[in-house]
Amino acid sequence: MEKLLRDGQEPVHVARRVSYPLVIHEEEKTQDFAAPDSSPFWDVMLRLDSNECLYASKAVLGLWSNVFFDLLQMEFEENVLPLPGKSKEQIVALLAVIYPPSPRDIDLDSLPLMLSLSDEYDMPVLKQKCEEKMLQCIKINTLDVTEALELADAYKCGPAVFALCDQILSNRPTLHTALLAEKYNLVNLQDNCIEALSDEYHHIKEDKRLASLSPSLLQRIMSRAFEKLQARMVRMQSVFRDNEDEEQQRTLGGSFVSYRITQEVCRSPSRSPTSSSDESNLLFPYRSIRRTTSSYV
Repeated sequence: MEKLLRDGQEPVHVARRVSYPLVIHEEEKTQDFAAPDSSPFWDVMLRLDSNECLYASKAVLGLWSNVFFDLLQMEFEENVLPLPGKSKEQIVALLAVIYPPSPRDIDLDSLPLMLSLSDEYDMPVLKQKCEEKMLQCIKINTLDVTEALELADAYKCGPAVFALCDQILSNRPTLHTALLAEKYNLVNLQDNCIEALSDEYHHIKEDKRLASLSPSLLQRIMSRAFEKLQARMVRMQSVFRDNEDEEQQRTLGGSFVSYRITQEVCRSPSRSPTSSSDESNLLFPYRSIRRTTSSYV
């Protein structure tokens, strides 16, 4: 715009900053892959058990899955790839997670299905996404640690899930967690459970769940409990020995005092008083005895 100056000078053109409103697009609707228009650039149809077909891209399937990559190298009729034993809901959920441009996040309810499909179709990136989701849910307590261990063991997940579960359960050493530690080979949890259960072995030795532990783990718990019992016995013996030493010292001190008293009493009548102090000691022998024994006791 122009800014006119009062002194008759020519107008100065001042640039105006133009602000455009921020347009936030609504979230795109999830593709259902049931019609050709819903899946651009499709070049393969996935036939399901219900005889329905889903439209997908060979490139996307081949990039995510080694199994699909091998299958799509083969020749098949009319670009139709049969997927026996799969429902529409399962495959649509899978495609929604892997399909660009905005793949859907894996939710907790679909986690077992995604893990199963990642194993069946050899999809390592999908399994990694599942493991990241598991770690996130474990940390915010939306996925139970026991359930996470079952999923991780069933679908051969990486060590990160087991390590996090081991770290969390190590703060809760009980007989139940000892069973989990042995089942899923959680080393830190095993050590903590052995240490804790060895302290309470006399309370849990009648628990029927002990029979579920392997003989090796049970032997380690009992051996640790016996070591702690031996250590307590050694400490008690040391205390008793110290008490006996103190008692002997007191007894020896009393015997020495009695000996000095007897010696002074027996010696006092035979002495001839030569001074007033000797006479006083003769008349009151215990006065000098008290002075003599006080230096020993």
